[in-house]
Amino acid sequence: MIRWRHSKGVRSRFVRWSLILVLIGSGLPSQLEAIILLGTGDPNENTDAPTGELRDSGWQYVGDWGFFLGTVIGPKHFITARHVGGVIGNPFHYQGETYTTTGFYELGRPDIRIWEICGTFPEPYAPLYSLQDEADKELVVFGRGANRGAEVWIESRSGLELRGWRQGDWDKRRRWGINTVTLVANLSEDDPPGDPQYLVVDFDREGSLNEAALAGGDSGGPVFIRDGDQWALAGISVAVDSPFSFEPVGDGFRAALFDAGGLYYIFNEEEGWVYLRDRVKDLPGAFYAQRISNHRSELQAIIAGEAQFLEQEPWVVSSITPGGGYVSEFERSLDPNVQFIRIPIHGETRFYRLQGCEDYEITSIELEDDTVLIHYRMQ
Repeated sequence: MIRWRHSKGVRSRFVRWSLILVLIGSGLPSQLEAIILLGTGDPNENTDAPTGELRDSGWQYVGDWGFFLGTVIGPKHFITARHVGGVIGNPFHYQGETYTTTGFYELGRPDIRIWEICGTFPEPYAPLYSLQDEADKELVVFGRGANRGAEVWIESRSGLELRGWRQGDWDKRRRWGINTVTLVANLSEDDPPGDPQYLVVDFDREGSLNEAALAGGDSGGPVFIRDGDQWALAGISVAVDSPFSFEPVGDGFRAALFDAGGLYYIFNEEEGWVYLRDRVKDLPGAFYAQRISNHRSELQAIIAGEAQFLEQEPWVVSSITPGGGYVSEFERSLDPNVQFIRIPIHGETRFYRLQGCEDYEITSIELEDDTVLIHYRMQ
């Protein structure tokens, strides 16, 4: 789990956060599902598209990327968090169809990745939030993270008091919730100066029944804010305040808390667990979304086909037999200008194929030191 320190003076409470995913080995995350709601622990709540005033608030643009979510922003592109991973050739499931990824783009330091697919997504596509006035705006958020679990109680001045819920079971179901942007801020001393990079969203005790906190597995889910007469993509969920502990020992627990006073929290690895003083005023946990409005022009250039791939097809699959069992070669170096791919040599005989949206032919294979050079052409 990766953690960062907030900039001094940005917030008067927590100064550490963690990516909202859990990795098993080097593959995609394990089963990590559904948003935590303030008003109910019913796992069936908010698992259908919002209606009424929240109709068309983003549900229709969201698809499944592994155990996470991606949001369609153009005819060939969807966006998610960079840290959720994935490789070229993985499937993206959207509106009952499956699309294969063929390349991706990144925007430098922000935790955002834009994937390109074979084929074309059906219209419409999620509009991008155009303003930089997100603070205090109502939002709708979508995720597939942990359900609401066991209650967290604290012995306070007035007696035993409920403070929130631990992360519970995972059911792989998409869920939505609402909240309000608390503030927009840079959260790390390493963040570039200028426009703040993150939407900070508190989990408040006084929120509505649909007040949402996020949990493990909600990374990559979109945040939508109303922009004029439509809901527009304003953020990509990337992190939460977590973990907490009753004692200054152990690994602690992950939880959605509307008041963390009286618990322990790790500000940084050097200090270890630090006691959060139990005050009269609540100390709510928060989730964090990478801000879209800072990068709107870059995203529009990608959608318009004016940007260069960070990685692109063709991708390589290999097998120890010619008849099947082919797996992706994730470690590769591709030069599309001279049409060759460099991959590590395995300690056994391998058969190679090239895959992509186009048809590719391997023209020659040669060995060079500890690598295999595959020369190819498009048919």
